[in-house]
Amino acid sequence: MIGTSNLDYRSLLFQYETNLFFKGKILSDFLNYIQVLKNQNIIIEINKVSKVFLSFVFLYFF
Repeated sequence: MIGTSNLDYRSLLFQYETNLFFKGKILSDFLNYIQVLKNQNIIIEINKVSKVFLSFVFLYFF
């Protein structure tokens, strides 16, 4: 299962979320494609989010 959520500020207010469910070969192909994008630095993983950044996001939206 792969869940996606809309990062638009309106979805934060209305708690709107969309979930996509994959299984089988399509899931394997999708995960391989994501890995290719990570290897090309098109998708960058952020492992740790600073408290300063979270505070800024909170102040920006509210």
